[in-house]
Amino acid sequence: MPENSTISTQNASQGTIVLGSQAPGTQTTYLSNLFNPDSSLASFFSTLFYAAIAVGAILAVLRLGYAGFLYMTSDVWSTKQHATGIIQETVLGLLLLLAVWLILNQINPDILNLDILRNIGGSK
Repeated sequence: MPENSTISTQNASQGTIVLGSQAPGTQTTYLSNLFNPDSSLASFFSTLFYAAIAVGAILAVLRLGYAGFLYMTSDVWSTKQHATGIIQETVLGLLLLLAVWLILNQINPDILNLDILRNIGGSK
């Protein structure tokens, strides 16, 4: 497959949809600034925070799938209890991830920008 080729599907009412592309008018920069040498330390930490939340959510979904597999394939009661415990812990972890994000966004959405020098210089 050539490097510049794209995979597309045909939609009769909308035209062509290109898979793996951004929607028109949207811009995502979450992971593009992580290893950019021109970015600041503040943007690095902000990007790292969003990446950590995304990785945590993906791992939680995988752990839920594993616990569901354990629960469905076992006839032993102790294994079912272990799987139920994994499910409960994973749901608690997802709720903690959501709580961290909600609390930081409710306090101040710009809390992860870390522009301390800009704020100190402007308050004379």
